[in-house]
Amino acid sequence: MGSPSHAIEPPSAPAGLGRGAVVASLDLLRRLVPLWGMLLAGLLIVSRRPDAVMHARFWAEDGRTFYADVYNRGLLATLAVPQSGYFQELPTLAAGIAQLAPLALAPLITNSIAIVVRVLPVGLLLSPRAETISPGIVVRALLATLYIALPGTFESDANVDNALWYLAVAAVLVLMLRPPRRRSTRALDVTILALCSVTGVFSIALAPLAFLHRRRRGAGAVSRLTLGILTVGAAIQLLALLVLQYHLPHGFGARPRVSVPLHPSVTGLLQILGIRVIAEPLLGNAVVLSATAATLLGILGAVGALTALRRGTAELKLMVAFGGALFVMAVAHPWGVDWQELTVYPTGSRYFIIPQLAAVATLVWAIGATRVPWRLVPAGALVYMCLFTIPRNWTYPPFRPTGFTRQAALFEHAHPGSRVTFQLEPRGWSMTLVKR
Repeated sequence: MGSPSHAIEPPSAPAGLGRGAVVASLDLLRRLVPLWGMLLAGLLIVSRRPDAVMHARFWAEDGRTFYADVYNRGLLATLAVPQSGYFQELPTLAAGIAQLAPLALAPLITNSIAIVVRVLPVGLLLSPRAETISPGIVVRALLATLYIALPGTFESDANVDNALWYLAVAAVLVLMLRPPRRRSTRALDVTILALCSVTGVFSIALAPLAFLHRRRRGAGAVSRLTLGILTVGAAIQLLALLVLQYHLPHGFGARPRVSVPLHPSVTGLLQILGIRVIAEPLLGNAVVLSATAATLLGILGAVGALTALRRGTAELKLMVAFGGALFVMAVAHPWGVDWQELTVYPTGSRYFIIPQLAAVATLVWAIGATRVPWRLVPAGALVYMCLFTIPRNWTYPPFRPTGFTRQAALFEHAHPGSRVTFQLEPRGWSMTLVKR
């Protein structure tokens, strides 16, 4: 009859099921990596500016234009009005959502939306679809970390007025990712692209770049729907820039784009590139360079960009081209400043977020693409950035007290028709609401 142990030996099927459960668990953990990465990134953003959550208040156009216009004029009417020369539907929609809560909580809602948009590229980089950017998740995690830790983001972190720049980062990443298989993922891609197309001028640069990326990567890399969304968005924003901003309706806080003489020069252009795009992310916001050093860094940055466009991967070429296009657009028509002012931090810091990301991505690529000992140069630059620059520039100065919460409580009990003005950040900005 044989021994009893042989009689009760389990068949091989349960062992197979055990291996299947392990595989399923690992697959689940893999799919949760983007979510955990986004949560960690959100905590890091809050650690840089805790008062954006603990003592939330509006920043600049967050309150004066978007929240005030939606409150005083209505959401649909405000969506139809361009601000600063182009449509900005993300902060307008955020202001509309914030109307559902008491005024005292409205800044917390808009800031929270801004933080979600800020960390969205982290989730995209850590998703398996981003293996087209780099097959190694360590490289993509490094890129995500550098994206969160960029030192020059004082005016753009945790406020929805400037969250459009991070929405644009998410949009250009969508073009790089492996095509989606699930409907939910496809819906997320479409939402990002559509919202980016009607928020800022980014679609004007992204539409032609998407066509080029499709030619380089093949028709399957960029869908016709993506091309259609970006093309329509570019047409809408060009219409706003060329026509609509000069025919704004009365009663809104929106204004046409303010221009001043730029005083352009070749050396001035190279100095802006050298200081704001190359030196700031590597050396920090307080860096002071001579005109000669800034010019040389600008030349180095231009050579690095051309090298990446010639020898880099298709995804790196797309990122560098996008950053370059936005840099050109920024210096060609900045808001109310000339080129000399653009060389000084923090003037126009938001303009250089994506060019800086392109520069940092080029450094990461150069570590693997260059030979020893040349790769020690980009590696050393990144090590210095991580060990010294980022820690020194991590936290931001706290906001000054404006008494917003107290004023908001008084506003809730004001008589209909009362006009109340609130002090905002930065200093000199205010928001006027007419009690309904």
